[in-house]
Amino acid sequence: MTALSSQVEHAGAESDTTLQLDSLIFACAIRRLTRQTFTGCFFGVLTLGYAGDIFGRNPALYVATWILIVGTLCSSLFVWGSPGLTYTLLASFRIVIGIGIGGTWPSTAAAAFENDEGAGGVYEQRLRNMAWVFGFQQVRRTLQ
Repeated sequence: MTALSSQVEHAGAESDTTLQLDSLIFACAIRRLTRQTFTGCFFGVLTLGYAGDIFGRNPALYVATWILIVGTLCSSLFVWGSPGLTYTLLASFRIVIGIGIGGTWPSTAAAAFENDEGAGGVYEQRLRNMAWVFGFQQVRRTLQ
């Protein structure tokens, strides 16, 4: 009877170790995916911000929005296969999502700064609009 109970305790310890290892791998994967999104944001700000200077704010904002939509749809629809393939596809689509997110920042900042409603001081209204835009981006990051 004691041999059986020691085998059960040993099997329980192995499953706890496996569970802890799986949790650690999952946490590392989440951090890597977040870094992929941030990397995409960096390139989105640079490329689509420059495109906004060349082609105009509204076309660049439309392109950034469509990149964000396509990346999000692909991230949710086209992830299948082995765990390695799934992670690779998800990481790739997270870069695309990051490009879309980063591409909206320069255009929305310019739109918020240029928007005035004619009421009150124009400069104060512009600053208030920019504060709302960037304030809600921080809320989104916190909730993510």
